[in-house]
Amino acid sequence: KFQQSRAGPRTEKKSIDFELMDALQDPIGGVSTKLGIVGASFPSGKKVIFFVFKGTSALVDLVADASLIPTYKPFQEVFQDRYTFVHHGAYHAIEQLWIRFAPRINELLRSARRSGYQELYVTGHSLGGMYAKAFLLEGFLRSDTGLSRWGQIFSSRGRFRRLLSRGWRVLFGRSDGLDRCFAEDPLIRSAKGVTFGAPSICGHYPHEDGAVMRPDLAEFMKARATNYVHEDDPFARAWQDVDLAKLLSVVVKRQLVKAARLPFPKYMAQRTSAYLVERIWKALAGDIVQKHISDTTARYTEMSEVRLLTRRGPRNWRVLKKYRGEDHRIPNYLACLRDAFVPESPAGVFDESGKPVVWT
Repeated sequence: KFQQSRAGPRTEKKSIDFELMDALQDPIGGVSTKLGIVGASFPSGKKVIFFVFKGTSALVDLVADASLIPTYKPFQEVFQDRYTFVHHGAYHAIEQLWIRFAPRINELLRSARRSGYQELYVTGHSLGGMYAKAFLLEGFLRSDTGLSRWGQIFSSRGRFRRLLSRGWRVLFGRSDGLDRCFAEDPLIRSAKGVTFGAPSICGHYPHEDGAVMRPDLAEFMKARATNYVHEDDPFARAWQDVDLAKLLSVVVKRQLVKAARLPFPKYMAQRTSAYLVERIWKALAGDIVQKHISDTTARYTEMSEVRLLTRRGPRNWRVLKKYRGEDHRIPNYLACLRDAFVPESPAGVFDESGKPVVWT
């Protein structure tokens, strides 16, 4: 709030004003996402909206996390692409969010634009980051070529394409609140994402024409999304760059740490931990799991721009030497990011090539 000037007296420093604009959740209605909508007013006069998705906090969230079997339907409907897929749990959650809350979000964004809000950022940690990425993906599918399932037929861009797609929706009844939100609202169309420790959500299955991810999707996500990876966080490297058995062992141990706080004898917690970890390893070593899960996870690809948060200097962010569950905690992410701004601190932020990130 205050800073000390060289002349001696304390001077007031202008701060950023935050406002909670809405909080959306409906677990009973089948919406697994928990979304906080926050407005930020900067001293410069700039006003930004943040869509903040909550990460894993309940047992039901683990179901969304574990929904690794991909869905090809979104890309098939829009582009007739049978090989590009998205994480079923994350994408389904965003679909349910829009179906349930589209009118409410539409009205909020219209009001925000009238109040001078100029940008929209989606963010989240872990599963919340996956939701944020799925939100951007839905924007990609419903913008330009994705405004209607036949939008890719039109080679024109900009207003002409939107006009043609809008006409198609009117003629054939495709004018639901979900389409209107992405088709009409400029904040949604220009939204960007900043995520922390978020696993990848998209992938591509190899076929006779090759195994290259859609270039338009890769370009869109690279330009719109940034994912921060902290030290040896294994979850941020899921799914293609981790050993699934080791990753799930970390998950079990983290949950057992929470269970240890319950009024159970210590020896029971230790025996339970050892038993569950052993059972997981045996289950994941089976041929069925290897064929239907491990082979699938290898197809996922991280398409966001990656930023490595570390106190150990630049390195290849994909190389994971240890599976450190504590590196996944959001307080550790924020502490390292904060220290990166301190000149004498060893903490730093590096891009995918290992170069320090220059803040502007």
